[in-house]
Amino acid sequence: MFIGSHPDDIVAVAGTFLLLRQKGFAIHNFCLSHGEKGSSDPNIGALRSAEEQKVSELLGADLKFFDQPDGAIYAGREVCSAIALELAKIRPVAVFTAWPFDKPDHTAAYTITHKALHLADLYWTTEFYMTQVDPRGHMLKAELYVNVSKVFPQIREIASCYSSHWNENLINYFLDFKRLFGRRCWCDYAEGFMTPVPLVNERWERKAEVGRLLIDL
Repeated sequence: MFIGSHPDDIVAVAGTFLLLRQKGFAIHNFCLSHGEKGSSDPNIGALRSAEEQKVSELLGADLKFFDQPDGAIYAGREVCSAIALELAKIRPVAVFTAWPFDKPDHTAAYTITHKALHLADLYWTTEFYMTQVDPRGHMLKAELYVNVSKVFPQIREIASCYSSHWNENLINYFLDFKRLFGRRCWCDYAEGFMTPVPLVNERWERKAEVGRLLIDL
């Protein structure tokens, strides 16, 4: 499951999710807002939401919007409880979100995810990963890397779906950071992740080691 603030945030984990889908995992895309502050176009929220639906279809992901206000997302009780309810129903193997040292909306996505996992009583049994959604902020020093080189053409196709908000230069800028992560782990392209806590409980009759899901990729 990915919990993001805006349509297009999921590009940060697109390669990893493509690989997970190939391994048979169900994918869930929770988008907190419709990105309606992305430009002065009054239809931008609808356009970006449609783009997110197309990308979710390419990823084979189930998409759910939570109708939070773009630019003013907060970890309030109502949205945290709504996410927690969905988490309790789905019981995902792993949850991905933005790391908190980024745009305020991305910080809120992390905080909402953190709180919702606790409310659903899943914090200690669910693998929980943070990734860099906007590389223009303080650069994440990843603990785990996923080699996404073999699905990079599909990642570019996904990024190109966001034509209402991204031009070719911006697409290349964001994808260059996957190349940078790749250099850090000796491959062409990679996605980097951090995990906030060690996982200490059992799952599938074995210890749930830190990063087990990603290491298996």
